[in-house]
Formats: sequence, C-alpha cells, structure tokens
Amino acid sequence: MWLGLILYTSIPWFIVFSIAFFWIYYERIMFAEEQYLKNKFGKTFENWANETPAFIPDIRKWQKPELPFSFKNILRKEYSGFFAMIISFVWINFIKYYFIKGAVKIDIWWIIAGVIGCTAYIILRSLKKYTLLLNVNDR
Repeated sequence: MWLGLILYTSIPWFIVFSIAFFWIYYERIMFAEEQYLKNKFGKTFENWANETPAFIPDIRKWQKPELPFSFKNILRKEYSGFFAMIISFVWINFIKYYFIKGAVKIDIWWIIAGVIGCTAYIILRSLKKYTLLLNVNDR
C-alpha cells in the first residue's frame, strides 16, 4: 500500500532506502509471527508453512474462501487507511513544491482528492459509530 506513496516522492535514494527498510522490518515481523504460530500450533503450522510460499502465492493452490466478498466490510474497516493515503499524497505534493520549487502550493487535483477523502472519512466514521448500516452478517 505504501509503495505508491514512496514512488510518488520520485527521490531514488529514498525509494531504495524505504524498500530496504521495509524488507528488513517486515522480515523481523515474519520471524516473530512464525515463532508465535509454531509455539501455538506446533506441527500443524510447520506442515502448513512447508506447503505455503512466504511471498509469492501459488495460484494453483487457490481455494474459494468460505465467506463472500463484502464491500461493506471494506468500508467499515479500511476508511482510516484510505484517508491516511490521500492525506499523505497531498502532504508529499506540498513538500515537493515547497522544497523543489520554493512555492507554497498543492495541485488542485490533490486538493479535490483531499476534500473527497476527508468527506468520505467523516461519513464512513459516522456511519460506523452511530448506525448499523455498515454492519455485516458474515454468515
């Protein structure tokens, strides 16, 4: 999710540093999660891990999920991340103009995207907090 944001900076050293940092950081998380799962599930986890690739999925082994896709579930759970991404792009656009061109400016399209993102955030947060509209019956 953050790769697009990193690439948008257009700063080669920052892109390389960020990808390397993420790789090392995520690798540590994977090791910790594997240890936890190995302790919790033992041989069952080890058998699963031996059959499951860590990074690139084997699409030949894909199985249809038990639960159907739920757009409501996405709206209920992912609105904060969506808003954070939009605000991050707006912020980087501002920083690029300020440091590269010496101007205090944001492209109009990022202003529009920021307003739409903020509006969507407020609406979805309100719907989640004050109504049952985004509740999902999983089964």
